[in-house]
Amino acid sequence: MPRSPADSRSLTCLQDFLNLVKNRPKLSDIPSLPEPLLLRTRNSRRHAPNNNDLLEFLGDRCVNLATALLVDAVRVNKDHHMAVRRVICNNDTFGRLSFHLHLHEHAALDAPDRAELDKWNPLSTDSPPKVLADLFEAYAGAVYLQHGWKKLFRWLRALFEPIVKVATRDFWYRDLPRGIESWHVNSGGEVKAHLQSKFLDYLGFKGDFLAEKGRALRSALPADTGFVFSQEGMLQEPHCDEIEVAAHLVCMWICKTFMRLWPRYHQATAKAPHLATVSQCSHVMYAM
Repeated sequence: MPRSPADSRSLTCLQDFLNLVKNRPKLSDIPSLPEPLLLRTRNSRRHAPNNNDLLEFLGDRCVNLATALLVDAVRVNKDHHMAVRRVICNNDTFGRLSFHLHLHEHAALDAPDRAELDKWNPLSTDSPPKVLADLFEAYAGAVYLQHGWKKLFRWLRALFEPIVKVATRDFWYRDLPRGIESWHVNSGGEVKAHLQSKFLDYLGFKGDFLAEKGRALRSALPADTGFVFSQEGMLQEPHCDEIEVAAHLVCMWICKTFMRLWPRYHQATAKAPHLATVSQCSHVMYAM
């Protein structure tokens, strides 16, 4: 049988590391969850009652913040920070961790996701099915809800600190770890006019409120603070590493507030994360 292009690629240091049994995360270290929350965490069926859609959204914010803090603590330079963080904070890494933590074994999955999972070889260079990464993020969100940030961060730090070291080794031995490329704000995809129009209508409706809150944030900054953007639209000043951590922290705060003000969204079968995303984007935009 001919080998696919993915099969012929060499494993990264990170993939080699996770393929060794001695390096895999310990099941005994997983924070416990009460049965009702555990059942919800495992439910990845789209549009099903009591699914993990919002938990996944919350977990994404938590994991982004935790990994940004861990990488920021050991960064050598800007390139190291960007490359290592993109290696550890992506669906490939989350999916492999999820698989080795056996989070999928009792999960409720849609048939296509189950079929994709059954076909995946965890020792290959092929990326894991996205549902595995979703389960990891949902579990992180559930741990945050049940135990709070401190316990979640302790668990994530134990998971990711060894991986940060391996990803750093990958950074030194390669020009850039595989799959790490420069990116731009505009990915080149066509913006759907009707969606853009709805978003602009929302911003117009909330404009006065958001501008008022944005002025309060700006007034808290030193008077000489300026924001410098590159030609590609990337924020260059203040320092991008500090802004990255701050942005993840703000997104997590907004997500936490969103769920506190509207707890009924925990029962939503779909789209609750999308509303929270719009809220985050608009608040950050007007704060700038």
